[in-house]
Amino acid sequence: MKEDIIKCSECNSRELSVDANSGETYCEECGLVLEENIFEETSAGREKDSDPQSDRTHNPNRVGFTLGSMVGTTNVDGTKDRSQTGRTLRRLNQRVSMKSHEKNRSEGFTLVTMLVSEFVSSPAFREQAVWNYKRIHDNQVLKGMSLETRAAAVVYYTFKENGISRTIEEICRKNMSHPRQVAKCARKIATFFRKPWILSQKNIDQDVEKYCSQLGVNRLFTTSAIKLTSLMHNIAEQRYMNVNAGFTAACIYLTGILLTPTVAPRTQMEISNALNITEVTLRTNLRKALKMVDRRKEDLPNMSYDEFMEGVYRICPKEEEE
Repeated sequence: MKEDIIKCSECNSRELSVDANSGETYCEECGLVLEENIFEETSAGREKDSDPQSDRTHNPNRVGFTLGSMVGTTNVDGTKDRSQTGRTLRRLNQRVSMKSHEKNRSEGFTLVTMLVSEFVSSPAFREQAVWNYKRIHDNQVLKGMSLETRAAAVVYYTFKENGISRTIEEICRKNMSHPRQVAKCARKIATFFRKPWILSQKNIDQDVEKYCSQLGVNRLFTTSAIKLTSLMHNIAEQRYMNVNAGFTAACIYLTGILLTPTVAPRTQMEISNALNITEVTLRTNLRKALKMVDRRKEDLPNMSYDEFMEGVYRICPKEEEE
């Protein structure tokens, strides 16, 4: 390891090591390869190369040179020692796999760091997200998923872990990953850390509060939307349904219709713009929400908010007791 490298440029750790086989200087904490050394030719090596006898033995271009001569896997009679060859190749494969593992982890750290910087500037939050990714990567929790999906899922989980209101859609737009895959991976992460409640709807109140503030609605609209959205999310969770920002948007839109004419409702376009979704997504989720409580869109103009909530309470009785 060169003397001028005293700490890791990624995590600032001073726990650095040099790989005896490849000459690479790497960080023991995060696995980042800091320097790829090319071994210098020693004087002994030069003397060996200048020896004609050595050239005859080790030059692969000469007649009679075999793989066994290269890796030292020939018997006395010149035949290959297949068992030794197999062990050597397995060690080489393990070495390649290890380097690939460390490279993927380092690339994941970079993606997580870049994604976090799009939303927050806290070094402590960034370190927490990187640490979460390290645990997930080392334990192969999301094996087979793309680096972008894994990074987005870890960042989303870390946001939820810290009570920060960010939707999957917001995160996915930053690294072009698929929201459904990210949601699935986030659930696996929460299960791995034994904190499944992290992704429950405990933060839904904050989300709805933020969206209603952007829409400029009054307090009655906001509190009603929070209550309806929370209950609808709980029903969806009980039925193992995948819900997202589009479902929240549908609940907010539904609240406005049910409270008319007490409050001024918001249009689908206004709500879609506030939540950064399309109107098609809102309408699709509206149909899903109504189907959950056995209601039709045609019934809404003649139905009050309280009447609608009675149907919700019948499906989710525990919330009614509270």
